[in-house]
Amino acid sequence: MKIIFENICDDQETIHLDFTYVHDVTINNHGKKGIATVCTISAPGFQHISGGCSICSPNDVFSRTIGRKNALAHAFEDGFFSKEEKHRIWKEYFSITNKNVKIKTKDNDTESENS
Repeated sequence: MKIIFENICDDQETIHLDFTYVHDVTINNHGKKGIATVCTISAPGFQHISGGCSICSPNDVFSRTIGRKNALAHAFEDGFFSKEEKHRIWKEYFSITNKNVKIKTKDNDTESENS
């Protein structure tokens, strides 16, 4: 899944969110395999701005929606985006995906507005 945002960040005209899925990722020393959701954030002129990964345990039910949200939340952890930019990206993300489910980010802010 690829999402392109126009004029959403203060210093970038366009940013791209690209979600990919990797199956059979080894998640522990016992050889258990899970599914990873990877979020890559890039912009024209940059190969890579930020990225995040969410791994689903083989004991859990795989959900692309939850994996994308968790991977995007992890991509925001590097501090590249301001709080206001993250808020705008989450708001636009939820309007595009039409999934208004609250998740907790690392800085304990709940991001989920869909108005």
